[in-house]
Amino acid sequence: MTRHRIAFTVAIIIVAGLLSFFNRNSPEILDQPKNDPTSDLTGQVLTVADGDTITLRVDGDRVKVRIQGIDCPERDQPFGKEAGDFVKDLVLNREVEVKSLGKDQYDRVLGEVSIDGKNLNKELLKNGYAWWYERHARDRTDYRDLQEEAREANRGLWSDPEAIPPWEFRRNRSNNR
Repeated sequence: MTRHRIAFTVAIIIVAGLLSFFNRNSPEILDQPKNDPTSDLTGQVLTVADGDTITLRVDGDRVKVRIQGIDCPERDQPFGKEAGDFVKDLVLNREVEVKSLGKDQYDRVLGEVSIDGKNLNKELLKNGYAWWYERHARDRTDYRDLQEEAREANRGLWSDPEAIPPWEFRRNRSNNR
């Protein structure tokens, strides 16, 4: 190895170390929520983005929650608005509990949401405002059963014989762009 390569390698290591040090002490890290968003949470629902995404205030911090194991229609998809309105009616400005199941690729807490002893995930399925997201919740046969009951009763989105699962809707929309 030549002296120039050694000097260059040492310089890279020093710069990487400095970046790591300053990144660790950056305001973005210091401004992270005081609570651990991967632990169970209790908070007031501030916003409902759509049928399966809500934002809570937890100890003064905003925490975005993706309701796990289900997938609601997109807002611009049939029954998307109805799913969002259903969630708003149940939880907006109310205190909920979230059993955290980790985080997703968008840094949202994945969870089961409960209000007044009711499981919101199951309520959405039972009323026909969500699909069981088998890909992300294979072991939730209770979700499968609730979906099947809603389908047989033609509740919500199941009243549409041509209902398209949101994951297919998103894929078709991105392919048409």
